[in-house]
Order: sequence, then structure tokens, then C-alpha cells
Amino acid sequence: MVTMEQVEAFDVAADSTLVFEPGGNHIMLIDVADPLVVDERFPITLRFASGRELEAEAIVATNPPA
Repeated sequence: MVTMEQVEAFDVAADSTLVFEPGGNHIMLIDVADPLVVDERFPITLRFASGRELEAEAIVATNPPA
């Protein structure tokens, strides 16, 4: 059984990479005003503890088949 748990932040070591992907680490949007459409893309801003911000592109996806 797979469970999900909300976290406030991810620890990412300097000079390392964190990948967001279905079935792994991912961002779940909560209380979205308009319906999302699979494959829709939109900008998001990732904020780091250092104060640095990184613009990224989010892609709306569904859970992969089991």
C-alpha cells in the first residue's frame, strides 16, 4: 500500500539534485481554484532556505497505472 504524507520542505544538499516525478517526490497542489488539465504546463517558483528562488515548469500529470 502506498501512502502520501504532506511535508513542508525537502532537504537538498548543496550541489545535489532532487527530482519530482509521479510515484516519487512530487508537488501536490491543494485548494486550486480552477480545474487542472493533464499535460497542462505552468510556471512555479521554488524557494530555498538561502532565499534563492528558482523558476520551474510544472506539468499536470495523473498517477501512473499500478
